[in-house]
Amino acid sequence: DEIDDTGSLADAKTPDGSVTTAVRQTPSTAFWGAPRAPLSLALSSDGGLTWPLRADLVTGDGHCLTNNSRDGLNRELSYPSITQTPDGALHIAYTHHRKVIRHIRLAPRSASAGR
Repeated sequence: DEIDDTGSLADAKTPDGSVTTAVRQTPSTAFWGAPRAPLSLALSSDGGLTWPLRADLVTGDGHCLTNNSRDGLNRELSYPSITQTPDGALHIAYTHHRKVIRHIRLAPRSASAGR
């Protein structure tokens, strides 16, 4: 992360490995502290009025009190995106602890799978 706990830009490494001092900005009013976990999938069959089907895809504490991911202090699950492919599978991508993008593929059940 290039943002420190005050909301200012931190020193950053350039591609050649040298360190550059970033321009400091005024502190932001970022909201920290709301847990960002679990990552859940919910389904509605009535246009979003109710969500009777829900499953947690990824669990964790969702600790998000700082923007410091390098030291493991930011353990949020964030920025989920979902799409369905022609074969009926759901593909979910999300940011895991602000370090990597993870992918989950949920294959549709075949009609004979429930028997």
